[in-house]
This record gives sequence, structure tokens and C-alpha cells, in this order.
Amino acid sequence: MALAQSPAHQELLATAHRVLPGGSNGNVILPPEQAFVIAAGQGTRVYDVEGHCWIDYLLGSGPMILGHAHPEVVAAVQAQLTRGSTFFYLHEKAIQLAAAIVDAMPCAEQVRFTSSGTEATFFALRVARAFRGRDKILKFEGAFHGSHDYAMMSTEGQPPTELPRAVRGSAGIPQSLENEVLIAPFNDLDQTTAIIERYHQDLGAVIDTHVVQAMIDYASKVDISPEVGYYIVDLVHASRKDPAVAMGGSPRASIALLRASRCLAASDGREHVYPDDVRAVLRAVMAHRLVLNPDAMLRGDTVDAVLERLTAAVKPPLSARGRHPGSGVSPKPSKAEV
Repeated sequence: MALAQSPAHQELLATAHRVLPGGSNGNVILPPEQAFVIAAGQGTRVYDVEGHCWIDYLLGSGPMILGHAHPEVVAAVQAQLTRGSTFFYLHEKAIQLAAAIVDAMPCAEQVRFTSSGTEATFFALRVARAFRGRDKILKFEGAFHGSHDYAMMSTEGQPPTELPRAVRGSAGIPQSLENEVLIAPFNDLDQTTAIIERYHQDLGAVIDTHVVQAMIDYASKVDISPEVGYYIVDLVHASRKDPAVAMGGSPRASIALLRASRCLAASDGREHVYPDDVRAVLRAVMAHRLVLNPDAMLRGDTVDAVLERLTAAVKPPLSARGRHPGSGVSPKPSKAEV
């Protein structure tokens, strides 16, 4: 059942798909049955146009760290609006904020304000190349640094090679840029060092991020037994029968749960996925209110209650890599598994 039930809500979504690329104004695109339109936000929650309440874990991709409509922020913005909003020139508040950032961050000698991360990394790479007098940059396979041409090279992992090749992540990026962007494999310090030593005379900058798409590719090395795979599929199918769950029993949901379980195991330094990993991921997804129907939440249905119903409906494998799945305790990885 789709989250958007009212005709007005559905019309807004239809209009979004007509006037916005992908029906979205950012990087977040939900499946049709989960799509909704936000009308307002307050604190840690947002409200869709039908009045349903959702916990906001996106927080504007970062800037809403104090939550929505914080009283002190609202008061400060209202006070400034009476004095003007944007000037395209020096302003006392901008100078004061830049000084505060420089004082708080020893590595920040100066500050350039930008409107997006794309703009920030674009300028940063240009400054680095100008300072070094060299054109090439090195980025890590799967890393995301925005949507400009340099950043969109190799945003997804490729089969492992000694020297990963730069792959354009979008149409419209000049082919010549493939020769200007060096790609290092994720989580391989030795190979990264070798690439830098080999190309240091041509290298203008190395750009890194703590969040990389390559984590998914790294996690793909994590083994998942057929028994655990069937367990995932059965859990997703069980969700179709539960009226509180909007995830549905689609193959896409099973694949997403499998990938997330692998990432959890990889982050814990393990080479195998266990049923507890699957249950932990499923609980986290439901806790984010991404798959629970609003009506279920209004009835007071809890995440733990729904998870208990789903796991009770599905018989877990008796063992997974020699471990009983019902113990509830994640095993410590052996040396062979790290």
C-alpha cells in the first residue's frame, strides 16, 4: 500500500515527477510505494502533507543539526531578514563566522563559504592543482565528492585490479578526464602508497572521504551462505503478510537487506553474515520509520513488536557457519575471519 493516500498528496507526487528530474530535488529517491511529500518540520520530526509524523535522520544532509525550526535559529533568521538576506559582498556576520571557524580549527587558515559540497570540493581541487602546478588528482574508488566532473569519476566500485581505471559516472563527462583522475582501491593503504609514489610528479591533490560507496563493494567480499540468503528472502516475504510493514516482498527489498547485512558484517571485520546481522539491519530500518505504515504507528505498533512477529513467522537456519543463530550474541571473529 502506498504511503500517499489522499488525492492531493498523490497529485503532488505526480507533479514532482513532471517538473523535477527523477521526481526529487536531491539525492534521495524513494520507491513509489514509499514516496511522500514533506509539509513541515519541527525538531527531530517532519510531517507529510497528510499529517503523518516521521523521524528525520537526513537532517538536510547535515545542516539541520539542531533540528527543524529551533526557536533560537528562527529568532536569529527573523531578525536578520528585516535587515536584508543576501548581498553578494562582505557582511559582518560572514566575517564573524569565518573567524570563529578559523579559531576552532587549527588546520583552517582561511574559509571560503559555498552553497553545496559539490561546489566546495570543486574549488578545493582547483586550489590544490593551482598550488601544486599539476593537473592530476587521486580519489578513492566508490567515494562521493559531489556532482562535478572530477568527483563523478569512479563513484562505483569495479572488479579489483592492480591499478583501477577511472570510469566516468555520468554521461556528459569529457573522456579526456579519464587521464587526469587516478583511482586508488578502497581500504588498500599499500596500493594507494604505490600509486602516489609512482605519480607524485604529476599529482596535484588527493581527495578522501569517510563515507564511500565502495564500502558496499568491499562488503561484497563477505560470504553469505545459501541458508542465510533464504532466511533473508523468507523474512521479506513475511513482511508482505504483516499489515504494519510497507516494505513489501519485492526482490529489491531482499537485495537491499542482503547488502546492508554484508556491510554490517564487513564493518565488524567478519567474512560471514549471520542471522543476527540480518535481524539487526531489519530492526534499524524499521526504527528509521522507512518501512512501517503510518496507520500502524498511529495504532501504537512498535518496531520490536513487528520484528518479533516477522522473526517468529520465519524459521531461521539451525546454524550458520557453526553458530546457533538464536544466541543473540555476535561472535568474535577468529583470526582467519579478520
